[in-house]
Amino acid sequence: MPEAEIHLYAVCSRFPHNLANLADWRPVQGGVYECRRGTDVIRVVVLGELPQTANNAPLHLLSANPELVEFGASHYEQRSPNTSTLIHQLFEGFKREGIAMPYTMQDFRHDFAKEHIREMLDALSPEERHRVFSDVPPEERLAGLSPEDVLRALSPEAIEKYLKRRKQEPRSRKRKKNG
Repeated sequence: MPEAEIHLYAVCSRFPHNLANLADWRPVQGGVYECRRGTDVIRVVVLGELPQTANNAPLHLLSANPELVEFGASHYEQRSPNTSTLIHQLFEGFKREGIAMPYTMQDFRHDFAKEHIREMLDALSPEERHRVFSDVPPEERLAGLSPEDVLRALSPEAIEKYLKRRKQEPRSRKRKKNG
């Protein structure tokens, strides 16, 4: 590839004052600067200075400013099914490196799950759903459901079979005690 086709970019959450004092520096647009070092031109994107527009929402997710992170989270539109995985890995990398994130991975997981749980569940077969939720105790899986909701999900045959088995349990226990 010809050198003229290679472009250098730097992304930072805050304005890099020390670098700006060492190099030829000029603003291009809000939050974007050109930095000249020798013959190289480096485009520097300062996340904390980018305008709050929908096209900048993904970049605001990486900002050090909690308000901008919140803006990014509420205005971000996923364009690829792999994006959430990529962002997840990025936040996990930050956590491993000890970089403080004002919008935590736990916040992201919670918001993402609330927003996308239905489409995620629809993508799984009943067997896959069972495997995914097998570690969740039945009481937690049924929390918030009325007895009527639970019974409505069961066939009359399954309910009848269960009731017959329950009626037989006390007798079998008595026989064991007397035996």
